[in-house]
Amino acid sequence: MRGMLLSIIQAVIFTVVVIFLFLAETRAALVAGISIPLSFLFTLAVLWFTPYTLNMVTLSGLIVATGMVASLVLALTLVPLLASKVLSQKMRKKNIAERVASWVDVGVGFIRRFYVFILKSALRWRVVTLILAAAFFVVTVRTIPPIIGGDLMPPMDTGIAIVEFDLPATDDIGQVKKTLSRVE
Repeated sequence: MRGMLLSIIQAVIFTVVVIFLFLAETRAALVAGISIPLSFLFTLAVLWFTPYTLNMVTLSGLIVATGMVASLVLALTLVPLLASKVLSQKMRKKNIAERVASWVDVGVGFIRRFYVFILKSALRWRVVTLILAAAFFVVTVRTIPPIIGGDLMPPMDTGIAIVEFDLPATDDIGQVKKTLSRVE
């Protein structure tokens, strides 16, 4: 559970950093940095009023639901409000972090031009592209699962131990209770 919470925190930080690097705008990153944790809080508030507990399954669902439902609610309400307040302020001189991040824009332009070139080539050679994609898919399916393992969900330690024992059908209830107390 702690690992999952750490993953959520890392995902939020990573998202804010990526937004900052691609937009080179601290105020836009601030809007994301506020709205993403609020969407988690919104989802946890909804979870509070349901009969579900917070465990690995609901936490995994929380990540998916946050991206789909809560973020939608915030995207329609809070994000426009924050963006209008924060982004509408008069532009000031870029700070050192924004100037460094603007260099990322040069790299993004190069990647975009390379991507357009690859896309045009793939569309020109459709059959070859489909054959290569199928070959990569087959190679991936055959090589990656043995390397990373096949578990989709790690085993959970719930702290529950199950003990089974058999008694003769002729034992009376007193004998069963005695045996049960010894087993416990």
